[in-house]
Amino acid sequence: MNGYEPIFKRLWEQVCDIHYVWQIYCDLYAVGPDVIKLLNKNGSGFFHVNQLLMLDYMALSLSKLTDPDVTSRNKNLSLRQLIRHAENVGDSELIAQLTGTFSELELSCEEFKAIRNKRIAHSDLKHALNEAEKVLPGISQTQVEHRHWNRFESL
Repeated sequence: MNGYEPIFKRLWEQVCDIHYVWQIYCDLYAVGPDVIKLLNKNGSGFFHVNQLLMLDYMALSLSKLTDPDVTSRNKNLSLRQLIRHAENVGDSELIAQLTGTFSELELSCEEFKAIRNKRIAHSDLKHALNEAEKVLPGISQTQVEHRHWNRFESL
């Protein structure tokens, strides 16, 4: 087993977990007005909080996959770590396969990283007090599916 197979395997498991949570989200919240009406009638508070938590989970999880290979001397399980290991063993085929797609994916995750860094993982004071010059972006089903899943599936 080469040095990056365990990294690839665990990243694959994480992507599968993220995809599973996203499928549950879509099954609950993206099926039509009749289901939304039913959810609102039978626990609107719970389903609203659950929806927000699931969207935060998506932003956090997709952001983590595009983290640097090292943060404060700690190695991260991320696509960048996989690329670094491929570079260390000279796997030019894997490097070529990952690098271009990773760059696109990293750009598409910038908004999710802003949400993670300023609201989910930390509480940025200006954003918390609604004093920031730029409002944090929202998270939508379209954004997750078209801007992110398509790129992850191409890896």
